Amino acid sequence: MASTLERKFSLYWKAVKGPKLEAEFKFCESRRWMADFCHLQSKTLIELEGGLYINGGHSRGAAYEKNLEKYNEAAFLGYRVIRLGPNMITVPNLERIRDFLTKPSSR
Repeated sequence: MASTLERKFSLYWKAVKGPKLEAEFKFCESRRWMADFCHLQSKTLIELEGGLYINGGHSRGAAYEKNLEKYNEAAFLGYRVIRLGPNMITVPNLERIRDFLTKPSSR
């Protein structure tokens, strides 16, 4: 089930006519790690970082370390990772990501 942040992202992504993304994409079977979204053509993962404020889980020590490990493994497997906080889900930011994903050199 999609979070509020994922629903907001999807709504804005549709509004900016972004390319097809795979939701809850499993990029590492051995660790069962998933990314919120993946643009398969460019091997780009998009991660929405909720819980950044008011002592959220993603910003605490152990959870933060696990996220770092996850993002490093994604890089080792050849993925690029774009991370967005709640306030970064805006039309201008998503237009920029859309343009980055669809330009020929990003593939």
